[in-house]
Amino acid sequence: MEIWKRIQLRNKELELAAKKVDRSKFLPKSLSSLAYDIAYLDSPIQVTGKHSTTALSLGLFMLDQLELRPGNKVLEVGTGTGYYTAIMAEMGCQVTTLENDDEMYDMASSNLKGTGVVPIRADGSLGYLSNAPYDRVILWAAAPSLPCAPFSQLRDGGIMVAPIKVGERQYLYKLVMAKPPARLRLIEVLFSELSGFCGTKE
Repeated sequence: MEIWKRIQLRNKELELAAKKVDRSKFLPKSLSSLAYDIAYLDSPIQVTGKHSTTALSLGLFMLDQLELRPGNKVLEVGTGTGYYTAIMAEMGCQVTTLENDDEMYDMASSNLKGTGVVPIRADGSLGYLSNAPYDRVILWAAAPSLPCAPFSQLRDGGIMVAPIKVGERQYLYKLVMAKPPARLRLIEVLFSELSGFCGTKE
């Protein structure tokens, strides 16, 4: 498929998993033909009146930055359509995925049937202590500041990838639970704002 020639991933296990999970099955039928359309490689796809997918190139870049390994316990904040959730599950990760929006929760619950992952309707801005600690954490919405609650639920050496608002801009950060904790700014991004108690939106 032409699109895979344009996506360069360092994690070859991630690449194999991504090629196995059919993105078209995670989109409404009317939009399924756009799943691997080159025109949408770097662009989101509007799936509901107020929700879009994360662009394929950006979503896979974020998963690549997580340095995922089979068996990793992953906390995902924002299940969305469930596509990236399914890729992590295909890799053999144990995914706890949280969705705070009713419409997206219903969509993801349907899309993820058969993957072994069941979304949890919860406020992801608070993380999910019941299954902590995690090896990896990923956020699919921009936090108003460093998302300390989910970050604190990482085990030593764990990695978080999250968009964070800085002034009027948003940047993607890679954060490592270490002594002291490490923080690396990756790229500028544009995401919807994180909802919930520790988010921007109520």
